Amino acid sequence: MKATLTDCILINNMSDGGYAPGGGAIRGTLTRCLIAGNSGTFGGGGVIYSTLDDCVVSNNVVAGSLGGGGCIWASLNRCLVIGNSGDYGGGCIYSTANDSVFVGNSAVAGGGARESTLNNCTVVGNSAEYGGGVSECAVNNSIVYYNTGQYPDQGGSFQFSCVPTNVPGTGNTTNPPQFVNLAARNFRLLASSPCINTGSNALAVTASDFDSRPRIYNVTVDMGAYEFQSMNQNGFIGWLRQSGLPTDGSADFTDTDADGANNWQEWRADTVPTNAASALLMGTATNGVTGLVVSWVSVATRSYWLERGEDLTAAAPFQTVATNIPGVVGTKTFNDTSATNGGPYFYRVGVQ
Repeated sequence: MKATLTDCILINNMSDGGYAPGGGAIRGTLTRCLIAGNSGTFGGGGVIYSTLDDCVVSNNVVAGSLGGGGCIWASLNRCLVIGNSGDYGGGCIYSTANDSVFVGNSAVAGGGARESTLNNCTVVGNSAEYGGGVSECAVNNSIVYYNTGQYPDQGGSFQFSCVPTNVPGTGNTTNPPQFVNLAARNFRLLASSPCINTGSNALAVTASDFDSRPRIYNVTVDMGAYEFQSMNQNGFIGWLRQSGLPTDGSADFTDTDADGANNWQEWRADTVPTNAASALLMGTATNGVTGLVVSWVSVATRSYWLERGEDLTAAAPFQTVATNIPGVVGTKTFNDTSATNGGPYFYRVGVQ
């Protein structure tokens, strides 16, 4: 089909016959679409001659000689290309991909991509006999690592990229990329990664990374699909994505569920940003045998500090009562044994 589609699902379609390319779409412009489980018998199990922005291309298959299990003759921006297969170019062939992630694709040659241009892409966990990650590709500012095959990534050109073996080109490194969590497929970079600030700005062709954050942060572009922000920011971005919230910065300080805490604060507190009942809230302070028993809404994944004040008009009204208080599921109680006079007492709690 030839169409402009936004937020659509193209699943389990098939093109058949002697010349039947593009199982899911042909000559389309697709934005935030899922193209999954489609098949073709000529080229491009998922799409052919199409432009894809922020799409997922998953588990498409091509049996034809042209290849391109996921895509052929396509332009991909910030796309996840995962689990596709074909004889040539499991993820894509004859295509250009920017700020995209290729994972779990397979082929005879070019598990992730073949005869394509990859700019600031991450190609991990793909497999092929020839070129487990890429074959005959122009690879720029990219990470091509942890792919498998009898022969390593082969042919083409590599510029300012992270690859496990020495390849001809400029600015490349063979050091491991140091992902946040390889097993969980979190391919954002740790602060110690050799891929941070080691790309080439001249080869950075887009304005945003896979998370739709600024493509160049801290003067020099990074290698791979994700631009490093900071340790905390990287975890926050993944949390936003898992929570179904925008990762481009527009939701960072928005109070999505109107509970008085913005999304950054919800992440710090490990509360649910779309549920107003899930929030870090003070409870009561009641008399105990040896002091005041203070309570608050807690989670087991965080530790807390507790402060107490007696005169809110003072220059520094609050003083620390305790730190590193382990959280529990539900209501946390703490016995403030230092609250021994008549008060009044004012408490506040925060995440450690």
